[in-house]
Amino acid sequence: MLTAPLRFPSSLPFPSLPPMASLRPDTPESASASLPLPRRTRNRTSSLLAPPPQRYGATLIASRSDTSAGPSSPISSTSVSSRPPPRRLRRTRSQSSWSSILLPRRVQQQKAELYAKELDKARLRGHWSSDNLHFAGKAKNNTWAELLRKYSKHNPNQSVTPAVSGAEQEIRSSLAAFYAEEGYTDSSHEHDDAAPGSGKTAFAPLLPLNRQGQGWSGPKFEQSTLQLEDLAQRAGSHDAALQGITAIQAYSLVSLGKDEEAVSLLHESRFLQTVNTEQLRPEEQGEQYQTALFLLGFVTYGLANERLHLQRPTAGYSPFAFAGYARAIELHEEVRGGKRASALPGLPEDEIERWAETALYRNALFSVREGDASLGLNALRAYQAHVARWPADFRLPQRTTISRVYLRTLNRAVEAGNYVPLPSPPAKSTDDWRSQAYQRSVVAGVASRLKIRDFEVERAPKFGSVKRPIGIDAKGITSRTVSQRRPHAHRSLRPASISWSNEVQTIAHAAAATVQRSSEFPRAGKVNVSALLLSDELVRSWQLNGELGGEHADDVIDGLYTLARLTFHSQRISRHLFTLLTAAQAYDEAREALQLYVSIVEKAREGDAAGSAALVEESKLREKKQEEEGYDLEEIKQKEKEEEEKPEEEKKKKRAAAGKGGISKKAKETGEEVLLDADDDQTFIATLLHGAHVLAKYLGDAEGADKMARKAFALVPYQKLTTGSQTQRELVARALRVSGQARAALAVRQPSAAKLPVLQNEALAMLKEAVDLDPHSSEAHYQLARLLGQMREVNPAIVEVRKAIELEPADVQAWHLLVLLVSAQKDHKAAFKLAEVALDEAEDDDEADAQATNPNPLSTPNGRDSSKPVARTVLLSVDYPPSATERAEAILSLMMTQNALEEIVAGAEVALESQKETFEFFHRTLSQHVPPTASRGAAPLLPGKTALPADHVNSTGLGLSGSAANRPAAMQRTKSGNLLATNGSSNGVPAVMPPSTNTGGGVLSSAEPRTASPADMRRLYQAKREVTTLCSLWLMSAASFRRAGKIDEARAAVQEAEKVSPGRSDVWVQLALLSEESGDRRLAVNSLYKALACEAESVAAAVHLARIFLTHEDALLAAQEVQKVNAAGTGLPHPQHQTPLDDGTRSRSIGADAQPKGISVGGKQNAFKSSADAQSSQSARDLTALSLAEGLLVATTTSGSGWDCAEAWLFLGQVQMKTGRRQRAGESLRFAYELEKSKSVRGMEGAVPI
Repeated sequence: MLTAPLRFPSSLPFPSLPPMASLRPDTPESASASLPLPRRTRNRTSSLLAPPPQRYGATLIASRSDTSAGPSSPISSTSVSSRPPPRRLRRTRSQSSWSSILLPRRVQQQKAELYAKELDKARLRGHWSSDNLHFAGKAKNNTWAELLRKYSKHNPNQSVTPAVSGAEQEIRSSLAAFYAEEGYTDSSHEHDDAAPGSGKTAFAPLLPLNRQGQGWSGPKFEQSTLQLEDLAQRAGSHDAALQGITAIQAYSLVSLGKDEEAVSLLHESRFLQTVNTEQLRPEEQGEQYQTALFLLGFVTYGLANERLHLQRPTAGYSPFAFAGYARAIELHEEVRGGKRASALPGLPEDEIERWAETALYRNALFSVREGDASLGLNALRAYQAHVARWPADFRLPQRTTISRVYLRTLNRAVEAGNYVPLPSPPAKSTDDWRSQAYQRSVVAGVASRLKIRDFEVERAPKFGSVKRPIGIDAKGITSRTVSQRRPHAHRSLRPASISWSNEVQTIAHAAAATVQRSSEFPRAGKVNVSALLLSDELVRSWQLNGELGGEHADDVIDGLYTLARLTFHSQRISRHLFTLLTAAQAYDEAREALQLYVSIVEKAREGDAAGSAALVEESKLREKKQEEEGYDLEEIKQKEKEEEEKPEEEKKKKRAAAGKGGISKKAKETGEEVLLDADDDQTFIATLLHGAHVLAKYLGDAEGADKMARKAFALVPYQKLTTGSQTQRELVARALRVSGQARAALAVRQPSAAKLPVLQNEALAMLKEAVDLDPHSSEAHYQLARLLGQMREVNPAIVEVRKAIELEPADVQAWHLLVLLVSAQKDHKAAFKLAEVALDEAEDDDEADAQATNPNPLSTPNGRDSSKPVARTVLLSVDYPPSATERAEAILSLMMTQNALEEIVAGAEVALESQKETFEFFHRTLSQHVPPTASRGAAPLLPGKTALPADHVNSTGLGLSGSAANRPAAMQRTKSGNLLATNGSSNGVPAVMPPSTNTGGGVLSSAEPRTASPADMRRLYQAKREVTTLCSLWLMSAASFRRAGKIDEARAAVQEAEKVSPGRSDVWVQLALLSEESGDRRLAVNSLYKALACEAESVAAAVHLARIFLTHEDALLAAQEVQKVNAAGTGLPHPQHQTPLDDGTRSRSIGADAQPKGISVGGKQNAFKSSADAQSSQSARDLTALSLAEGLLVATTTSGSGWDCAEAWLFLGQVQMKTGRRQRAGESLRFAYELEKSKSVRGMEGAVPI
């Protein structure tokens, strides 16, 4: 390889080209004229101003001053050698006269260097079409012509440099004007793709030599190209000059589409072999543009070979395309990368960076298309390594495309199992530049500088949450799922390694930052395809990373909101937002996204969106053509009117001749782009069903869920059940299952029990059909079993739930439902043992998953986990699998059921001892917003042998409270400032989330920022669930203490429950039972009224209040006192401190209007209205008490939530018996008996949610 020295700055002279007659090599004049100025004379100003040494004499000085003009001013032989100057001239010359001779020459040299540098700076900036060039500290602007003139003036013997610069400026400015006219910009790369076999990278349009336009001319362009050929001949053997001219000439040929000529030119000049990048000194201004010219040549070589490869894929051009890009990447790395990267944190937007970015960009996409996984990933990493150092708005469309392709490549690596971690810095390659080893080494060296953020450490799971299993060698994971059903294939995969997870999240962050800087919005009738594709890859990477909630989902949500601002009513992005907001537990915001999605889809289906977009594009094309050709719009309208009046047959023939309806190709492409954002029926149905599931399960909106399910069910392709695929059958079965699930939830929440059996029968028919269509769906069997259990058909319910467990053995909720159903058969011992088995299996599954997590990917070669990843807790066959938190909640609920069974089997004392483990589990796995801090001033709850030491109290949660006094400040206030703020009391109860104020347009169409982030909403949701769960645990303990006869401990437990959730009706029901047990019947009645004020539909409060009215004569007096207190508006005494309630929630719950006139307790119309002036006789009091009791019981048994309460029917039968209605009493008592026979140890509605 030749290693000629590289010197091609404009400030250094090209080989001097004087006229042949001016200098003759055999004359002394030519010899003296060619001598350079001595170094000491050039560098020392003092020696120039001082009189010359006597030994040089005036002859030498005069000759030097004369020859300074260059070869264009020859000096005669006599003036220098034959006649020396007179001696008196030397004697009379003073020091000032020496300065007058030498100073102008020094100033001239400074100006020459100055304009040489300014020319290099202008070329390096690359503003080829600008007429406002700032240089030399001039206040006014200058044109390229003016800069070249000044350069030539002060560098008279540099004739090649301005000629080359002028030709280059003409070529580059013509191309810029032509590209602008053709609409070729950075945005033209938004649709670039790297899919093997089909992906393409956009090339610049080819400039036609036979045309001209605004700012460009084909003939002038050709003339400039020919001028470069002449200048190359004049440059002679000067390698640096010839290489620069060759690079520009090759680029002009590629711009004309003459790729083979460009490649031949670079080969013949041995451009890639002779360029020696090691001798470059980029700190010198002139050599910076020399670097840009070398980059231009390398990139041009890659461009030409890449386009030739596309034309002839089997001709073997691809290695040379890789070689050209690799040479450019290596050169850029040597001058501005490597060790200089830290010294150059920011890179300018100049010609060096433009051509380097082009090389990195095209090499990355070409490597993904034509190379293997390792080469493609490293090429993408090499590009990404420079992104942080480029200006913020530099090549944004290309950076967005790289982010999308990068994410897709990482995603495909997980699916194919060929992910390769970040490479280590390799040694400098000594291989031939055409070899694949050289190309891989160059790209790997740049890729090794990519900074990957360690998200796994930053977001380490807290509170005992199990990490998702990680592995690479196996595409699938080991799960306990038996069913062959796989509705979502990505759930069978897991991150290739922790390094993959960190890398994909780093790139997702970078992609979000890139799109945030973009301000482009599609015009009417257009679709931002790049934004849509990027949203798909963002969501796909989140899915492959385990569908993690929390901050992982928040990052994707932020990116999707940014993409939503770059699109117009995008169906795809609104659908993705609903999915991610659901995963982030921002359910109210997810509801808005779902409503917006449904609205967009339905409006798009009402009209032909694609056809409308095509017509809009066609209209714009016609207007442009009319404007270019000078058509009269009025004349065109008249012609169109005449066309409309022609016969239909003639119009059809004309349209057929114009081609398929007369729509142009570009208009058709626009219509096809719109279809990219149009969801098909299958996607729309699936999203509607998911929405119905979320509304029913997380938002408690049974009516909304039923409406959403009906909407989806109307689109189900029933006609394809016999001929359709298995996927279509599963879709129909899912529609039936979700519709039945929503209908069953609606039945339970119906205010009238009369409608309940109708809705339940409809739900039952749907669920049975769903099971028949998709027998491998464990969810269908589970929902059917749950409905049958609610309908008290225990035996068939057990059959269905056992099938669900056989298909998904790790489904904790299915196990729990089976335990409840067995307890409904009154076999409590068998139910207790079954609960133990279920809990043991759940514990084994969690331990197996924890052991399978690979915390250190570097412990194995290349970060690979050699063992197949284990995920025993993953339910692969279900459509809506529970999250890790939901699984922990299901386990806790099963533990509470086991404790209730244990109390029945072994007694309250044993159950109380087991409750310690339940509290420990809560604080270990679920408690994030209720810290384990001991209550202040609370009495020990387990005195004597069962008393717990202080440290054990802290670990179990017994004696704990969620009070704001004990809660860290960070827990009381979120980013929005008030989501978890206290409500004015010392109890620290999370404030109730206000309903959303966004309507109509929804969250995506509003320009206003969101009032609360998904993280804020998630913290609020989690805090509410934790408070509810902790309150349930304290109430469970209070009931056990009460049944064990430990009244003081029971009261303390109720106090703890009241602290965390004073507005919950069950708290006041437990206080009422406790007060009744201690003989304080007045406080019991007051507490039950309080419970009904907190929850008008509280079945337990209504039944216990009716029981007290039936069994205690003085209960009526207590009730009348309560009514008087309510009428006076003074409120009820606090159950603990006997003081008026000061909590905001309690004050709103009980007041003067807590029980309106004519309405019975419970909020239902009273069939037996009580009289305020009841007589004091025994019979009158009994009649009034019976009236109150029957009013409560009738309201309860006729409601959807209390129709199956055996106690309510029992007491109603007693009332009917006392009032002489024996037949009705017999019916009520028999129904109560049937309900009691099939009653489970806990209610299914609260124990096993949907």
